Amino acid sequence: MNDLKKNKSTFLRILLSRHHHSQLLTPCCCGGKDQHDNVLLRRVACGDCLQAELLCRQCWINKHRTMPTHWALVWNKAERFFDKYDFSRVLKNGAIRMGHNGEGCPDAQVGRSFTLVERNGIHATAIAFCGCKTETSPDGKKHSLSHYEQLTHAGIFPGSVKEPGTGYTLGLLEYYRQQRSQGKGSAYNFVLVLQRQADRFFAGGVPDIYKNFLAITRFYEFLQIIVESGEAHGLDNPLPNEVALPYPNRPQGFLGVNCAACPEPGVNMPLVVKVPRYLR
Repeated sequence: MNDLKKNKSTFLRILLSRHHHSQLLTPCCCGGKDQHDNVLLRRVACGDCLQAELLCRQCWINKHRTMPTHWALVWNKAERFFDKYDFSRVLKNGAIRMGHNGEGCPDAQVGRSFTLVERNGIHATAIAFCGCKTETSPDGKKHSLSHYEQLTHAGIFPGSVKEPGTGYTLGLLEYYRQQRSQGKGSAYNFVLVLQRQADRFFAGGVPDIYKNFLAITRFYEFLQIIVESGEAHGLDNPLPNEVALPYPNRPQGFLGVNCAACPEPGVNMPLVVKVPRYLR
């Protein structure tokens, strides 16, 4: 601690210097021009990337198509400071695009308002769903994936199945799962932290996700138990070319933890065991 205190002035100087950038308002590396034939300038920094360079608005969007939960720091020329923007506000009509690895879909739907929750806060953003017809229904007709399926494929767990307006990244759900298990924190306090991550001064204006968050985290925990118990891999069915079940004494649909030490005939002990009479 004493060594840290001796270098206090250096730490303060560096922390303050991070509110400005030497590349600010210099020509962007893309060499592009706007509709008035003016060279695009570096105006946007990233609040989550490490050692990221300043970029013009379009380059920042292109770089963050697969990282839409990063906060954009856009230079406010009038007030001379960086404004904190969501991905969809960096460019007009900007939206997170589903499918095509984040690139634009030729049949994309119009962007719609969407609340996206990540560990760095609650994002009031917009999502444009893919309109490509890639799935075949039982009647042989092609149709596009439903919205909740597209979100789940992209790593966003939907807040509902019908017309989802809220989503949670899988990383956030797993982080909360471990936080609740190891840190014993409440969901209410966890949501408060997310609101202040989005806006520490006006947290009341951030979307309230508490009730929906409770339902989704419970359902996600249920799904993870099914996966981790092996139920999702067909433990209730015999193995290929086998007649007997892999765990014959396991009840159908059992989601508990199997004890590796408990005797299981045919699993961790022979099917027939010869026991001396005096041990019976």
